[in-house]
Amino acid sequence: MNTDDNINHHILVWQKETKDHFVTDISKCKNQRTVFNQIVDDYELIFVHSLKLSFIPTLLRRRDRVYLFQHGMTFGSGFRRLYKRSIYFLVVNIIRFKIICSSDFAKKKLKSQILILNDRLIKIIPFGVNLKHNTSVSQTSQTLNIGFAGRLVGQKRIHKIYEAFQLLECHPVINFRIAGTGPLLKDLKETSLTFIDKQITSVFEGHVKDMSSFFLNIDVLILPSIGESYGLVVLEAFSNNIPVIVFSDTGACVDFIIPNKNGFIVNSIFELSQRICELNAADLRAQLKMNIKNMNLTRYHLSNTKSLLDEL
Repeated sequence: MNTDDNINHHILVWQKETKDHFVTDISKCKNQRTVFNQIVDDYELIFVHSLKLSFIPTLLRRRDRVYLFQHGMTFGSGFRRLYKRSIYFLVVNIIRFKIICSSDFAKKKLKSQILILNDRLIKIIPFGVNLKHNTSVSQTSQTLNIGFAGRLVGQKRIHKIYEAFQLLECHPVINFRIAGTGPLLKDLKETSLTFIDKQITSVFEGHVKDMSSFFLNIDVLILPSIGESYGLVVLEAFSNNIPVIVFSDTGACVDFIIPNKNGFIVNSIFELSQRICELNAADLRAQLKMNIKNMNLTRYHLSNTKSLLDEL
């Protein structure tokens, strides 16, 4: 069996006394099995993003220190879904690996996918962001700059934004910036061409390393996803004073939104189109940005996540 296929995953390890932590991509190591064994032996906590069968024998040695990230527990469909559910049922209920969920929503989502006999095996630790709240507010322009950031996949429902553009009852000049890559890229580019006559220009930026520069060039972020376990991109937007629009079924990050203060929660594509028209008013955009500038984002900081990890 090819070890390159077995341990090609990110693993976060944590040492409480020194608060030393790092993320390692074992696939880049020459002797993956040796490195993996050493990590399991040396560190107090081992967090696994995506579990494979080949991990289990080594992790069994320190089963009391192993945590699985809920957002990495993808199940797929068909036979693959049944197979992965069986594996996770085994490692959680029999081997008793624990699970970290980023929110109550993520916990409910997990329990709807797999039977977990002992609720105490699930720990809720909100993911923090290394927030550097930008105290400056960017100037608004006559062009409405809308942003989307995320994988270009079906779950993100980016097509809803284009459908909302189709329903606009106003005539704004829109610059739609899209940060991310994925299998829907080609289709989205084709769709974007149909809106050029409506003064709606799409800019596909691909993978963006410096998100602060991305947020500097938008007035509002729209996140139309369904079932987001957390939604870090919303917090990143707030740290750059950018308001956010989400759908009511977007997931955990709906709780981040204070309607008419730091963004909007919409229930339909038509309602999204209405909000876009409202945001065509530069004074509303400026007010929302000022509201966010005055928000206290301390509870979302990465340091809070670190404190919770130390308590495990």
